[in-house]
Amino acid sequence: MKTQFFVSTHPGKVRQQNEDVHLEDAELGLYAVADGVTHPRGRQVAEWACEEVKKYLRTNRAVIDRHAQATTAAHRQELAGLVRQALEHTSSVVYEKTKDESDTAGVFAALAVVLISRSFAFIAHAGDARVYSVREGAFHPLTRDHTYLASMLAEGKAFADARKVAYASNLFAAIGHQPVTKATLYVRELAPGERLLICSDGLSDYFGEGVITSPIANAKSKDIPKLLEEFALSHGGRDNVTALLLDIDGDSVLPEKNRVSPNVLVKLRAIRALRIFQHLDDDQLVGLLSFGDTRNYAEGDILIRKGVLIEEMYIVVNGEISVDVGQGAYVVEGKGAILGEMSLFDGGLPSATVTATKPTIVLVFSREALFSFMRENIGFAARFELGVLQAVIHRLRQRTEPDEESRVLENYGMVSIF
Repeated sequence: MKTQFFVSTHPGKVRQQNEDVHLEDAELGLYAVADGVTHPRGRQVAEWACEEVKKYLRTNRAVIDRHAQATTAAHRQELAGLVRQALEHTSSVVYEKTKDESDTAGVFAALAVVLISRSFAFIAHAGDARVYSVREGAFHPLTRDHTYLASMLAEGKAFADARKVAYASNLFAAIGHQPVTKATLYVRELAPGERLLICSDGLSDYFGEGVITSPIANAKSKDIPKLLEEFALSHGGRDNVTALLLDIDGDSVLPEKNRVSPNVLVKLRAIRALRIFQHLDDDQLVGLLSFGDTRNYAEGDILIRKGVLIEEMYIVVNGEISVDVGQGAYVVEGKGAILGEMSLFDGGLPSATVTATKPTIVLVFSREALFSFMRENIGFAARFELGVLQAVIHRLRQRTEPDEESRVLENYGMVSIF
């Protein structure tokens, strides 16, 4: 995918120096915004952050190249790990640099990074620089600040005026803040025309939390950064303002139905109604899809063999399958069928053989990939586990008066058929 970028930065109305630094490396597919803490050397530390993360990724270019050649879930996991390591390594390097110089001791920077590889965005951040998805006339946050306030809001606490919360903006993670900093990672499959915004808190402070509906989101890509800068300045401009917009495959605004690529849209339709995913929003589902593999089966191909251990969850996107539990085959219209999900947790052996009875497309999640995603996305993990629990309860209730279909599906371990 071709990526265009547009950027605007301003010191604001109060600060004498602009401590924000932005990075664009189109050849590497790397884009970032670093926001140095208010300090005479704040900009220097932000520059170090951008330089070090770029250096680390260029040094490990082989991982990026492998993903560019074959984007499987395993390759995505490898590259996702590299991007996170890049920020954590950068933080350690910057910390060592700052602590050894009297005029930079204690100086740190927030950093948000986006690496575009094939049709995927690998997003990592430490601090309160943010990344948004720009679509449907709104800015949808893809990152959550590493601040006290953001943590409290994530736990469901409400505040009459967030600006008056003590220590609200205090960071617990940033580049160079501590000897070891844990970055947060998010992977997203992109659509042609999807746009991403990377910005400093000098802009996002005026956005507040959650989805922000604004006519600016419908403007032409080349105009959005400047319009956002003017928006922040018109609301006080208390801090430096930087807005870096990434436009995938040129300047276009997609209608709602095309906000994700057709491949992603088809998969979303297959999983959105499943009981185990009922508490997840589309952004969480798109992130999950980035860690799954798509497999194509011809008529007669065996997906799962009875008694053979699997450590994968299968979701049928399209096609038809036959479930044979030894008492005759039971044919199921495949779309939305979910198979083997309990084996991810208990390691049980399949009690049926599953065969494609026509060309079938299946989305597959390995235990390693799913658990890796859950570790990186605690909010997703909690909602997913709630969905699994409710699915199990639903299955137990069906046992009271099971019909023939319920018995077959329950024996195999399917949660639901749609």
